[in-house]
Amino acid sequence: MGSKEKYVRKSLPFLIGESNKKIGRYDADLRQIKDKNDPKRLSIQGNRAKEEARRNELSQRLKDRLAEIEQENQRSEKPPELLGVAVILPPAAAVIAAVGPAMHSDPEVEAIAVELVKPHEIGQGRKPVSVEEENGGWDITSLLDAAVNSFRQLVARTRHGEGILKK
Repeated sequence: MGSKEKYVRKSLPFLIGESNKKIGRYDADLRQIKDKNDPKRLSIQGNRAKEEARRNELSQRLKDRLAEIEQENQRSEKPPELLGVAVILPPAAAVIAAVGPAMHSDPEVEAIAVELVKPHEIGQGRKPVSVEEENGGWDITSLLDAAVNSFRQLVARTRHGEGILKK
């Protein structure tokens, strides 16, 4: 059991218990005041209602935190899967001259590249989601298994323009 879980399992039940004690004291005070219109009774009823709402909120927080901790415990960190290697060498001066400034980034062409990657990911049993607009450093999050929060982050890069690439 991690320190976060220990803290949650100790602190929130303690606060819920304290809240139950207050509600019990309010109930005892209410039993002693018989007049239903007594301002003190109405005040105690209001305080009791607030405390009951607080206790319910604490109970929900406990339930949510324990569910969150359980989810964190089920997550497994997997190392990245190596799919390929590329060696990028600086282009020769002739290649740079032939391509020139005509090659540039084009959002429309990059969107086409993203759309070309999606069918491949679907064919591999994954669920690709386009995330370019989030500027996270990748273009597609491809879900492998949602139950264990397993996913791949893919980059689809293109250039638009005319030019001759020479070897």
